[in-house]
Amino acid sequence: IDDLIDDLKTIPQTQDLIYKIKTFRFHYAQIDIRHNADDIMETLAHLTQVNGLTENFLTLSLEDQKKSIIEWLNNDNIIEKLMFTNDEILNKSSKTAARVFGRLKLIKNDLDIFNKLIIAETNSIVNVLAAFLLLKASGNIVAEKETTIDIVTLSESVKDLVNLPNLISQLIDDPIYRKHLFYREKLIIMIAKSDTVRRNGRGAESSQEEASGKLYAMLEQFKNKYPELKNLKIHGFSGGGAALQRGGGRVAEVAHNHGRIARYFHAKTIGPSLLTIQGHQMQILFSPSSIALNTLESLVAQNLHARAQTELKPNGEHYVLPRRAPNGYDETKNIENFHKACQVMRQTYFNYMGDLDNDKDQNSGNYNFNQLFANAPWVSVILGNLSSRPSKRGVFRYLRGENPKLLNNRAITVERVCAHSGTHFLNYLSVSEGLKSLNYDELHDMYLCSKSCRDFMRNTALSLHMTDFDIAWLTMIGEVHPNKTELVSLAKNFSTNRKTKNTNKETLAWLELYAYDVAKLVYKCILDKDPPDNFDLQTPLKSGFSNLSQQLKMREESDEFGRYAQAVMTDFMNKGLDFALGTNEILTLQACYAAADVVNAPEGGLNIELTRKTPF
Repeated sequence: IDDLIDDLKTIPQTQDLIYKIKTFRFHYAQIDIRHNADDIMETLAHLTQVNGLTENFLTLSLEDQKKSIIEWLNNDNIIEKLMFTNDEILNKSSKTAARVFGRLKLIKNDLDIFNKLIIAETNSIVNVLAAFLLLKASGNIVAEKETTIDIVTLSESVKDLVNLPNLISQLIDDPIYRKHLFYREKLIIMIAKSDTVRRNGRGAESSQEEASGKLYAMLEQFKNKYPELKNLKIHGFSGGGAALQRGGGRVAEVAHNHGRIARYFHAKTIGPSLLTIQGHQMQILFSPSSIALNTLESLVAQNLHARAQTELKPNGEHYVLPRRAPNGYDETKNIENFHKACQVMRQTYFNYMGDLDNDKDQNSGNYNFNQLFANAPWVSVILGNLSSRPSKRGVFRYLRGENPKLLNNRAITVERVCAHSGTHFLNYLSVSEGLKSLNYDELHDMYLCSKSCRDFMRNTALSLHMTDFDIAWLTMIGEVHPNKTELVSLAKNFSTNRKTKNTNKETLAWLELYAYDVAKLVYKCILDKDPPDNFDLQTPLKSGFSNLSQQLKMREESDEFGRYAQAVMTDFMNKGLDFALGTNEILTLQACYAAADVVNAPEGGLNIELTRKTPF
């Protein structure tokens, strides 16, 4: 480490990195390598081309691609040829291929650090087999006793989630993948949270649960078909810890949710849950040791508890009895009602936004939202989320210009733009239609019987509590909030047809009244009461979860100056900025973004929170 620090001292602007290395060292450090399936396939195509194996691999049918990969995997001469690929020639053929292949070569240098190869947007068995070939060609061990790296599929849309059980079944049937699982003894399924919501709306949450539940239940089928997999465990890997804001998820709830889903689909066991740590969750680990230790102990305890509630004793009884719906309530019916409501939400979101599974589709998105959010604080969001990760999904020009595309961007960019605009609309758009598809008087029954519904409503109430249309009007319109009469008048002129052109004022007015409509339904769902006369967007959380409401209020009040400063600066730039931003302006915008601190992780709110109004 001392030699590394000495080397770093010769490189400009590495003081912060040096401080972190000195402070935290490299104890228990592990790295997950993540690449999009398209990048994996592009790398393989160029690698095989420069080595004379095939002229254009990607033009082959999927069946021929699979056949070729398997043939090359089992040919030591070809593997050796690929290992000695000329880096300069590969880089000249494709910079992406050179970058990916070069990164995979690093794994063998420190096997204790490199943990997983995550394939984002996996949609075919060929993507996974291609990863196996690249790993082997870069000098790593796969499908053998000494293998140390897990190959992880990452699903990022409802389309991927629906196909996931079938994809995993195909992989299990493949001898190479099955042999790799035999040695690793774990199958990791990663499900993206924020990207799925970006593409398919909040209703995607039930699809995430269904895909996970089906796979947990399929484990016995895999073991019966292939006895060598008798020690296999399935690990659910939550991409964000929660479906909402980055870093706002309650980490200890992840295992609990996975266990509940597994039981619902009659799985016989469940492996330990995994999750990413990001955003405000970083403060859990890099914080006073008592907080970090308490969080990690809670996560371990929830993993044990989830398994104890899922597995059965020889006599058929649970080791720990799962919580059930109150007597007199039809649990199955109400859980199904929640999933039906989510289905309506997904279709409604599609009607608003079109097909977002294809990021190159120029007809996707909603014209009015694109125009309105071109005035959102996207500059400070971009500056506040500078990333070394290449953006394979959208660039800055999609946020503003002749044809802005708000949703054709990285999920974190889209979600943060929505949050810092003051609207938080991604977290409630389509929810009204979903809840209205059910009997109004049965909403609370669904809340009592479905833990998924309770989490959904609490998270929606959290987002509504943070929603601030005073900030939104100042930021994106540059005016003070209109009075109620004008607001209603503007909203009435709004057309929900995603191709119809409305004014920005009409769009924002409609969105505000829509948020109130959702808030009233959430209030009814949680409390089984009609909204009071003094109702506002904070009422659902304040009435249902006063503890969380108080914590959020503290955060919101302490960060109010940062949000208003960001709003004023954004409006200034929207009104004809005639000079390039300099270092001082950039640093000021970054500081305002950080000070605004718009995230649903209230101080002390990362604990397990009961979501029933009263215990049963």
